Amino acid sequence: MKVNLRDYQDQTIFEAKKKINQGLKRVIVYSPTGSGKGEVAVALTQMALDKGKRVLFVVHRKDLVKQQWERFAKYGMSPGILQGSNTYRPHNDITVASIQTFSSRKKFGWDFDFDLVIIDEAHLCGGSKQYHEFLRTHNNLPVLGLTATPFSKGLEIGRAHV
Repeated sequence: MKVNLRDYQDQTIFEAKKKINQGLKRVIVYSPTGSGKGEVAVALTQMALDKGKRVLFVVHRKDLVKQQWERFAKYGMSPGILQGSNTYRPHNDITVASIQTFSSRKKFGWDFDFDLVIIDEAHLCGGSKQYHEFLRTHNNLPVLGLTATPFSKGLEIGRAHV
């Protein structure tokens, strides 16, 4: 089932894709709380899957892993989970991961084979060593950050935002 987007969400996707197609690897989508950033993420994921791409959706809390997994499932998608003892099929075409588990798995040689990364609550990246290491290690991949509060220290807003 495809996501039924509002006009401003369609415009957000158009602008984000345009930035990525221009070669930008780090794009921030900022929109108010409750505006449907999660639905935008699902729609972008569906588009990536239609092109044979694999998507990693990264969050910072266990409850957000569950929330985004349920959002994908609502649209008939079956994401894997990479989150502590709840890890389930972590190499699916879509995987919802906690940054903490991802960081610890990396130490043990976990394979990374995704084409697009979406980070929820991206404003937290600025002050997180785990996110910094993640972004440094995977600097060749497009990363789309979602946030309602983009003007956080360390985020460098202004260069590549939608």
